[in-house]
Amino acid sequence: CRSNFYWNERLNQCRPVATCSPGKQFDREIDGCVASCTGGKIWMNNRCECRPNFYWNERLNQCRPVATCPPGKRFDREIDGCVAK
Repeated sequence: CRSNFYWNERLNQCRPVATCSPGKQFDREIDGCVASCTGGKIWMNNRCECRPNFYWNERLNQCRPVATCPPGKRFDREIDGCVAK
């Protein structure tokens, strides 16, 4: 493809790279602008989400990994750690 164009597999053609408004970024897979994700979120299912096995922690304002806790404990997303069951 020529400069400022990219190959879109789904459409099977060269497509122009669009200039997006502030707070958005160009997504080559959907061939359009999407919201810029923050806090470790990625663009999934047509919105910003945490990656699989991560969750959104409001207090820390970021995606955090879901931890595996030792026997007798459970993961508490509020404190982002293991606590007694």
